[in-house]
Amino acid sequence: MAATFPRTLLPKRATIPRVPTGLAALGGSGKPQLRTTLQVGRIWEETWPDLRLGRADVEALLAFIAWAYSTQQILNVKHPALPGSGKDPLGAGGGTPVIAGGGQTGEDIDTSGWSANVTNVVRAGDVLKIAGLNQILQVVEDADSDGSGLATIKLNPPIASGNSPVNGAAITRTGVTLRAFIVDYAEPPGRPGQFISGLRVTFREAP
Repeated sequence: MAATFPRTLLPKRATIPRVPTGLAALGGSGKPQLRTTLQVGRIWEETWPDLRLGRADVEALLAFIAWAYSTQQILNVKHPALPGSGKDPLGAGGGTPVIAGGGQTGEDIDTSGWSANVTNVVRAGDVLKIAGLNQILQVVEDADSDGSGLATIKLNPPIASGNSPVNGAAITRTGVTLRAFIVDYAEPPGRPGQFISGLRVTFREAP
C-alpha cells in the first residue's frame, strides 16, 4: 500500500498540477501541426514557509521527504489547492456517480447515478478519480445532470484507448488523492534551532 504524504505542515505555495503537453511543429508557411500524445503524469511543485529545525513536526517532514525520494516511493498525495482533492469540490454533486457504459475513451465521458436535475453537478476545475484508473481527471466544463441522473463530463487528460474504465466504475469527487512520486527536492542548509527557508518538493503523478 502506498504511503500517504503528510499534511501536518502545509506548503506556502503550490503550483497547479499540469498535464504534459502534446507535440507542436511549425511548417515553412507558419501553419502549426499539433498532435496530442495523451501523456499522463501531472507535474507540480510545492514550497514551504520558514521551518524551524529541531521541531518534531519539521524533522518528521524532512525525514519523510528524504526517505520517499531516496527510495522512490509511490505516494498518495492530496493537492492543497485542487477542488475535490485538498479543497472542497466546486460542483454540487449528489447521488452515487458511476461510469455509464464500458469501453469509453476520449474526453467526453458518460456518467450516471447523480441526483436528478442538478445544475453544475460538476464544475470546471474539479478533479475526479475513477475506480480502476491511476491518474486523476480534471473537469474541463461545467456539467448538469438530467432527469435520470445522467451527465456527460468533459475530462482532461482524455481517457486513452486500452485504458477504459469498466461500466459502473465508481467516481470519487471529494478527498481525491494523486498517486505520485518525488522527482526532486531542495532542502536549504540551516543550523539546529534556526529556520530554513525555501524547502521545495517537485512531484510527478505516477501512471
